[in-house]
Amino acid sequence: MPAIAQTQTKNPNRSIQLDGLRFFAMLAVFFHHFAVMRGGHVCSAFGWGGLQLFMALSGFLTTRILLRDRKQTIAAGGNLWSTIGQFYTRRSLRIFPIYYLVIGIGLLVGLQPAREFLGWLSTYTLNIYLSLSGNWDSLGPYAHLWSLSVQEQFYLVWAIVVMFVPKKLLFRISCGMVLVAPIYRLFAVVFNWG
Repeated sequence: MPAIAQTQTKNPNRSIQLDGLRFFAMLAVFFHHFAVMRGGHVCSAFGWGGLQLFMALSGFLTTRILLRDRKQTIAAGGNLWSTIGQFYTRRSLRIFPIYYLVIGIGLLVGLQPAREFLGWLSTYTLNIYLSLSGNWDSLGPYAHLWSLSVQEQFYLVWAIVVMFVPKKLLFRISCGMVLVAPIYRLFAVVFNWG
């Protein structure tokens, strides 16, 4: 127990319990990919559930960071646009270098998907391509990058919403999204939207 207390006092904004949950979510996704590579699809639900859990936790943690930043900026009389810029810079420095390195290596070694889908890959819109085409197989080793596209689009839009929408309305918007998401999902499956 003392080790846990020490970890929490070093960084009070970090929750080791949520880090543990994210670890198990990522483990489920890796397990799913490993099982699919071996020819079995038994773990699809397990992997998909892990991905959903990881995305939900990322959304929660991102929202918590944005709300904290908003509160501090307002208390200091600062500029919310500047705070959003700092948030985007932090996200970019965390994800962009390795993401673009992977794409660059693909281009250097001549991977066809890297060249063919460079526009979709470089703009974080691969999820849109997959939704329009449904063609996962053509993406080869890049197919899994759709989830990073979703995350980057979320960061882009959600940061602005959290910073500028009044808190009362923000809660209503969040509840509305929770209600609308499964309905959209149902329509997407029924009408084969990708």
